[in-house]
This record gives sequence, structure tokens and C-alpha cells, in this order.
Amino acid sequence: MKSLLFLLFLLNFTGCAYSVHQYAAIDFSGLTGKNATKISATGEKKYIIMKTDNDFVELAYRNLMDKCNGGTISGITTKYYTALGFFSFDEKLELEGYCIKN
Repeated sequence: MKSLLFLLFLLNFTGCAYSVHQYAAIDFSGLTGKNATKISATGEKKYIIMKTDNDFVELAYRNLMDKCNGGTISGITTKYYTALGFFSFDEKLELEGYCIKN
């Protein structure tokens, strides 16, 4: 009985972590004196055991571009997260920027 409880403890309380891998910011100088609107987009994917693709990155990028149709995006920041679980992990990408209409 004790070994079963110990096994359940290991399965529930080990192997889980949350990490911010990368944060990047691009030049904000183009925003001075302009009418800019803050826009954002996210992409995420859940993987079981191993990574298969990065399609969520392209999806987030396209969503950000669609929110500024006909304008220029400046001041872009990116945040890349990973949440580890038992035999699985989630990846998430957050993109933010300022849309300047031409």
C-alpha cells in the first residue's frame, strides 16, 4: 500500500515545470508621435512525448499580420513559454506589437 501511494505521489508531483525560454523586443523608436494601436496574437500546441511541428508559430505570425492589414507593425515583442507535464508538454508563443496605419 505504501509503495502504491509513493507511486501516485511521484506521478502527480514530479516532472512538471513551467519556463519562459525567450523574450525579445524590437525597436520602439518608430512609435513616437504616431497613432499606434496595440495588437497581439498567440499560438500554442500540445505535444505528447515528442515534438512534431512548429505550425503554431506560423499561425500566431499570420494572426498578428491580419490584425494590421494595410499598416506597419512596430515595437514587436515575443514571449516563448513551455509547460512540462507527465509525458506531455505545451508550447506557447505570444506576439505583441503596435499597428501604425499608413
